[in-house]
Amino acid sequence: MSFFDTYGNNGDIVSQVLSDVLLIQSAISEKVGNYIHNMATFVGGLIVGLLNCWQIALLTLATGPLIVAAGGISNIFLHRLAENIQDAYAEAASIAEQVVTFV
Repeated sequence: MSFFDTYGNNGDIVSQVLSDVLLIQSAISEKVGNYIHNMATFVGGLIVGLLNCWQIALLTLATGPLIVAAGGISNIFLHRLAENIQDAYAEAASIAEQVVTFV
């Protein structure tokens, strides 16, 4: 139990556990199904495109790295924003815990 004594205040622990539970729920519920659906759509569209006009399909496929790079950059910004939100929730939970303790 020494981990909980040195980790910080109760608000940080509660906020972190809640955030982790929500991330696990989000990953299990929708994202796996959406990923499978999107990959099947991509592969099917690529096959149809290659069969109909392979030159345009290859040109379209060449833009993939640009799309991945843009997604990676936006993911970095969203990750930083999520960290700021998590810190704000931890501070709010800490204040609420202190208020309830002193009442």
